[in-house]
Amino acid sequence: MKVLEPRYNIPSRRHFGTTVIPKLYDETRGEIVKELSDTAHVALTTDGWTSRATESFLTVTAHFITSKWEMRSCVLQTRPIYESHTSEHLSEMLTDAVAEWKLERANSTIPVTTDNAKNIVNAINLAAGLGPQIGCFAHTVNLAAKSAISLNQVSRLLGKVRKVVSFFHRSTTAAHALKTKQDMLELPVHKLIHDVTTRWNSTYDMLERYVEQQAAIYSALMDKDMKKKVKDIALLTESETKLAEDLINILKPLKNVITLMSTETSPSVSMIIPLQKMILKSMTSSAEDSTTIKEAKAAITKDLKGRYNDPGVQDYLHRATALDPRFKSLPYLEEACVQKIYDDLTTDIVDIEKQGQCSEAQAASSSSGAEPGPSETSPPQKKSAMAMVFADFFTTEERSTKPLSDIIHEEVTSYKATGCISVDEDPLVWWKNNEHKYPHIAKLAQRNLAVQAVGMIMTYQTYEEDALFTVIGNLAKDMSLNPSDDVEVKDINDHAPEFSRKESTLEISENTAVGTRISLDVAMDEDVGSNYIQSYQISVNSHFTIDVLSRADGVKYAELVLMKELDRETHVSYVLELVAIDGGNPSRSSTTKINVKVKDFNDNSPVFDRNNFSVDILEDSPVGFLLLDLNAVDPDDGLNGEVVYGFGNQVPSEIRQQFSVDQKSGQLTLKSLIDFESKKTYEFDIQASDLGPNPSPSICKVVVHVQDVNDNAPEITITPLHYITIASVTAEIVYITEDVAKESFVALISTADRDSGANGQINCALYGHNNFKLQQAYEDSFMIVTTSPLDRETIAEYNLTVVAEDLGSPPLRTIKQYTIRLSDENDNAPVFSKPVFEVSLVENNAPGAYITTVVARDPDLGENGKISYKLLDTYIIGSPVSTFVSLDPATGSLYWIKSFNYEVLKQLQLHIQASDGGSPPLQGSAIINLKIVDQNDNAPSITQPALSNSSSEVLLPKNAPSGYVITRIHARDADEGVNAELSFRISEDVTSMFSINGATGEIFLNRELNYDVYENLRITVSVSDNGRPSLTTVITIDFKIIAGSLPSDRNIFRHRTDEEIREGDHSLVIIVVLAGSCTLLLLAIILIATSCNKLKVNNRGDSHSGNEDRVKADHNDPLIPIHSGIVFDIQPYSKKPTFSGFIKTDSDISCSSEDGTCVFDLKDKSRGVNSEDYSTLPGYGKDALRLTKIWKGTSTISARDPQFSGKDSGNGDSDFNDSKPAYEMLECHPDWVPSLHLGHTEVKTTHTQRFNRRTKRQQAAQRSQVDDAAPPDEAAQRSQVDDAAPPDEAAQRSQVDDAAPPDEAAQSSQVDDTAPEDNNREQQECSFCSHRCAEINRLLKENRILKKELSQKKMDEHFFKDDDVKVKYYTGLTCFAVLMGVLQQLLPCLPQTVRKLSPFQMLVLTLMRLRLNLPIQHIAHIFCIDRKTVSTTFRDTIATMFTHLSPLVHWPERHCLQGSMPHQFVEAFGNRVSVIVDCFEINIERASNLKARAQTFSHYKHRHTLKYLIGITPQGAISFISKGWGGRVSDKHVTENSGLLNKLLPGDLVLADRGFDIRDSVGFMCAEVKVPAFTRGRCQLDAKDVEETRQIAHLRVHVERVIGCVRNKYTILSETIPVSMVLPYEDEDIIFLDKIVSVCCALTNMCPSVVMKP
Repeated sequence: MKVLEPRYNIPSRRHFGTTVIPKLYDETRGEIVKELSDTAHVALTTDGWTSRATESFLTVTAHFITSKWEMRSCVLQTRPIYESHTSEHLSEMLTDAVAEWKLERANSTIPVTTDNAKNIVNAINLAAGLGPQIGCFAHTVNLAAKSAISLNQVSRLLGKVRKVVSFFHRSTTAAHALKTKQDMLELPVHKLIHDVTTRWNSTYDMLERYVEQQAAIYSALMDKDMKKKVKDIALLTESETKLAEDLINILKPLKNVITLMSTETSPSVSMIIPLQKMILKSMTSSAEDSTTIKEAKAAITKDLKGRYNDPGVQDYLHRATALDPRFKSLPYLEEACVQKIYDDLTTDIVDIEKQGQCSEAQAASSSSGAEPGPSETSPPQKKSAMAMVFADFFTTEERSTKPLSDIIHEEVTSYKATGCISVDEDPLVWWKNNEHKYPHIAKLAQRNLAVQAVGMIMTYQTYEEDALFTVIGNLAKDMSLNPSDDVEVKDINDHAPEFSRKESTLEISENTAVGTRISLDVAMDEDVGSNYIQSYQISVNSHFTIDVLSRADGVKYAELVLMKELDRETHVSYVLELVAIDGGNPSRSSTTKINVKVKDFNDNSPVFDRNNFSVDILEDSPVGFLLLDLNAVDPDDGLNGEVVYGFGNQVPSEIRQQFSVDQKSGQLTLKSLIDFESKKTYEFDIQASDLGPNPSPSICKVVVHVQDVNDNAPEITITPLHYITIASVTAEIVYITEDVAKESFVALISTADRDSGANGQINCALYGHNNFKLQQAYEDSFMIVTTSPLDRETIAEYNLTVVAEDLGSPPLRTIKQYTIRLSDENDNAPVFSKPVFEVSLVENNAPGAYITTVVARDPDLGENGKISYKLLDTYIIGSPVSTFVSLDPATGSLYWIKSFNYEVLKQLQLHIQASDGGSPPLQGSAIINLKIVDQNDNAPSITQPALSNSSSEVLLPKNAPSGYVITRIHARDADEGVNAELSFRISEDVTSMFSINGATGEIFLNRELNYDVYENLRITVSVSDNGRPSLTTVITIDFKIIAGSLPSDRNIFRHRTDEEIREGDHSLVIIVVLAGSCTLLLLAIILIATSCNKLKVNNRGDSHSGNEDRVKADHNDPLIPIHSGIVFDIQPYSKKPTFSGFIKTDSDISCSSEDGTCVFDLKDKSRGVNSEDYSTLPGYGKDALRLTKIWKGTSTISARDPQFSGKDSGNGDSDFNDSKPAYEMLECHPDWVPSLHLGHTEVKTTHTQRFNRRTKRQQAAQRSQVDDAAPPDEAAQRSQVDDAAPPDEAAQRSQVDDAAPPDEAAQSSQVDDTAPEDNNREQQECSFCSHRCAEINRLLKENRILKKELSQKKMDEHFFKDDDVKVKYYTGLTCFAVLMGVLQQLLPCLPQTVRKLSPFQMLVLTLMRLRLNLPIQHIAHIFCIDRKTVSTTFRDTIATMFTHLSPLVHWPERHCLQGSMPHQFVEAFGNRVSVIVDCFEINIERASNLKARAQTFSHYKHRHTLKYLIGITPQGAISFISKGWGGRVSDKHVTENSGLLNKLLPGDLVLADRGFDIRDSVGFMCAEVKVPAFTRGRCQLDAKDVEETRQIAHLRVHVERVIGCVRNKYTILSETIPVSMVLPYEDEDIIFLDKIVSVCCALTNMCPSVVMKP
């Protein structure tokens, strides 16, 4: 317009909004108000609705009928609802609408149609002038349908269908594949329909479309390209398909009703009751209905019967139905009820008429003013000309005087008697045409059907019988006619039409085409003009009509026209009435009867009772068993109706061989035996055809379901698990190692039964031994696990019996023998028969002689039980034990190497070690105590007087009296016991002057000397022992007569009586003991002081050489432990006698029986004293005595020992400088003071430099001697140790040697250049120490090796084996067996790039990082690798664990959940709970990217986090873990986008926290979510909500416990995660932290549940 006319101003939007639209609204409103005011009856409908902006509105619509009986509907108003939707507020809004539009009517209320919500129903009841309230029938049907589709079985069915439909809606590839299959199968190319939860009819359409396209859907999903994309989509089974078809059949009437109510232009309330009765009739259950269909029909019936129960509403609906000409017969009610309804109608009409008369009277009185009084009369009425002319001939008919009630009753009776019109006709049109017949009923219909009454029709006419001049003038006047005009006399209808025949017959074939015409008889009528035959009518029928034609002469005739195909099977004949009607008024007619016979044509196929038959047959049914007795009916006649049966053309030969069909009877029987395990279902077609021409066969589908019979015994398959060490496996025997831990997996038992149902359910049991048990792995699989540690030596073979029994009746059982043999492990050390063996042997044995044999036993097999014997290295008197005895390593026999002398060595202690051949070998040990038995092999030895060539010279005073004791012979025998008991006798005495005491050896005079006769006297003395044979020593004593007085200390020997002897013996013993003790003490002090410093080095060597250098002192012979090497030092005999001034003692040994301390005094020459000592050991000549050594147990006592002091009590102590006594210092030391040489002047001075030089020479000499004396292997070993020693250790040892204090250096064996005797003795002592030094070096090397091994201790299998506490601490797993099971699972895929770590260490490193969250540097120190290797190993191992362990977090099947549902859940929510969900957050480092920082910031934690959705089963296992989401994302968003909803099945129940607002999302999957209730403005929760909230909280806490278990078990999730773990992988839609979380959840699933305790 602007372009055509630029001057035109386009109106603005504001102009339309403020001017045009309000003006148009006012005009329209005025018109509607006027129409409503002219309408007697108005009906309202109202409904509340919500816009997309969530704003609530209430709409009110008025319905009324115009004077032309046309339905008008006007939306009066739509007002927003700002307040709550309470009944009071809605009632107030409706009342305001009625007042605003002036809808109030006197003596009547306005009916209102609403939905079934309680608030709107109560609002209608509260509002004045409104009522009755009629529930919307479409809404009522919707509620009934929803009650059916909400059943559990139906919900599951719809859930499966929704999944399939959703898949095809989401995937364009799937949609294209479906279209292709539709074309291929010649199905309608229709898309699948997805339902809407708020409209049940969409659910019906979805189900109907699915059943229609089921073949195409199945074919599309089974395509090989689609199988890859289809994972969790399950197609409907045959039973579910049958259920779907039945559902469609029972819901179809409801769908039709909804469609009718939606498409009808004026759906009146008169339709409600008939439709309700029709639906209820269709919901009648039959015997063929399944349980679910019966439940659905019962639900619909219950819901519909619960509606329209209010008596007032019921009466209103029944009357409305009676006023509808389509339903006025009320066929669904009994006659008495129908009559009562019509009586009520009569009463209502009478009341309406009375109300109408009162209203008219009130209106007339108000319009005419006051009525005339009684005295007033109305003027006489003037007659018309017509009345005056015809007054004498005609009388006026007076009005009926019948009561109004009778008139109405007759009218109602007539209305009731009239037949119902077709349901396809419009009742308003009928009332428009029949209002004049039932004027009073029309008024009631006007109220109930909203119909308004209209005016009546007036006519004028004249009749042929009227005489001339009767009323012509009036007629002319009334009709404005001139009486002088000509008046034509018209024909009256005084003749009726007539047919030539009253009845005629026609034959028509049923295949006659529509439109075929057949001529009928013509009727004749004598009247003319309009009174002649004007039309023909035929009785109402659906197949024939007539066509009225006119001939050329004007005669009208009728032709019968076929307007609908005939069907002889429906109607064999038709009886028609042909009516000829003239045009008179009233008209006249004539009737003829036409009999139409329909001739048969073969146009019907046989029809089976049902299109589908489902038959159940047991698989053991015999041949000839009757499955079905088919019956097909053909309504045709003759051969056209004779039926024969057979298989369909497409039925394969397999079916024909299995079943047979009788051609005439249609009986389906079994032709050959069937097997359920081979095929469970047979589906084929059976056709029935007639014998007529061109037969058209019909087909019915037969589905034979083979029912299982328990005819198959269970099958057992036993497979050893791959991570058990198996030596070899046969069909019935498995070998496992005996060191498997408790609860170890041995073998997997798989059971299978080809039967189904209870016949295929298997119970499995294990018999044979308590060391094994069965543990269920999953449904039909069991594991053989150990219940206790195994021991091959106790039981080497276990014969187990596996019994599998099904639950059929009778049950079948399979028994399988299974043998488990234990392979040997080296777990038993060799054991000797006793720990200590005692063996006694006689001395002086021959070298190589057999001693004894020791035997150890080892119950292991093979190399593990092969024993070898070894003699442990110990030292006997300084020499290795191998130099004394030899041991056969194979037999354990001992042999002598050298001869033994009891006097040198009385006992040997041998340590025997037995080792097996296992790896590593195990050892056992025993001790052999060899006791040397003494022989009499030593002759007595004379110790005093000193002998020279077996003779001795003794001085004898001349004046010696008789009895004078000249001397005493001291002798000793090296043997012991009887062999050492000595006796003395004089074997030769020429003069007989001498006697000897046989016990003591004292020689005394028998008489006084005769100086003249005897100058020199000689006797021969024999000393003999008591051994067998006895050994004797003979000496010669020469007495030299000297002049002089008698010594004062000599006794006079005299013979005493026995009593005197006994009295004197006591004092003698006391004197001897005291004298000996004092002498021994003095000698010990002197000898210790002079020789201890020389032996200090040796003592130190002894203390460092270990227990091998020492032999424990025997209390019987303390001499043994102090000798080594060369036992006795040989010194030349001194030429100078030193008899005077030397004190000799009888005993050189002092032993303490309390502590085992022995002191052996070896007398040495004192400095400055020229005296020589005799050897105390008989048989070895004159040898210098050894220095004194002091022993206590196996260690040397120092001078500081509180139990022994080496200091004397004199004034010679030299403690002022080094706080050491002189005997602990070397004589050449500068601080040494000769405390033992006080009073002597020959003391050499010492110099410090000389001392240092001498010390160095001594050390060098010691080292060279040790090297020379050490065996080759020991020297090489010491060399290797020195070479292998670290530089710092070698330097340290060198520093120690150089920095040794002078006193320590001086304590080594002293070398005296000036004394050859001392040099020889010290060299012998240094060779004695060489072995000790070698042993010290060996121990040092062993110490260094141990330190090195300790520093390189590895975290390997041996570290964790048999220690579950370590496993749990470092890895979080329960035991070592589980750890090894995980390793075996990951082993083939673990990367082998890290050579420093074994696969086991890689796994342990990763688990320690997860479990303890140790720093990388710390782990690097533990495993001795660098940081980069730790990081690489951790990432690679996590990736491998994620791949192989993630399947442990899986969603279980519903039957598995329900089968093990904890009782807490069953008591609260039944067995519907499938998952408990919650979110947990993991702290991460703050990202540098602003967007990432915003996405990860959690307002709840006030930190940067990643959020994970976790789901657990009621049993406590983690069944779902999502990927990580930014901490800012809501729980609802995570749930809807993580894939959790896709795992839900219809009917599942989800437990969640309040933050999970996912009701709609879960409801879309036909599942339910339970969250704790909210108060939301309420003061407190209802009791029901409180109880439900308590139950939810009590059960939902398990997910928090599981989250806490994961975090506490693997502490890496509780710490802040670095950003590097949050970055995604290349080509992967996953981050490293996601893998860690998944691995931690999988490992947690391997531990005991926190819900179900084991």
